[in-house]
Amino acid sequence: MKKRDRFLTAICVCVIVSFLLLGLSIVLDIMGILDMDAEGSTAMFCNGRIVDEGDPEVELFMKCGSPTYSSNCDEDYDLKSNRVRRACVVTHYYERGSQQFVKAVTVKSGRVIDIEDLDYGD
Repeated sequence: MKKRDRFLTAICVCVIVSFLLLGLSIVLDIMGILDMDAEGSTAMFCNGRIVDEGDPEVELFMKCGSPTYSSNCDEDYDLKSNRVRRACVVTHYYERGSQQFVKAVTVKSGRVIDIEDLDYGD
């Protein structure tokens, strides 16, 4: 085998291994993002984009569109400091048909604080 052929073979092997490792890391990242905990899922997909806890409410709307239904603003009192701070808590419900779970996305002070799978939609 010529020196040039061995060099090209080595480069091809390196490129293939790099793509395999990249693919594996992407799969592991997605599995970590979509990991379920006792309170529900920590993220959801909308139109191929991820919405996660901590995202701004405006990003939720940009990625997922208008919710099927939204609750009224419930007040939440934060007693961590010496003063009482009121915050508006709203839950947006996204229903995507009978084959998928309804997603309940809870927003407090303009940030997603919880994403929960409910029952299947209608």
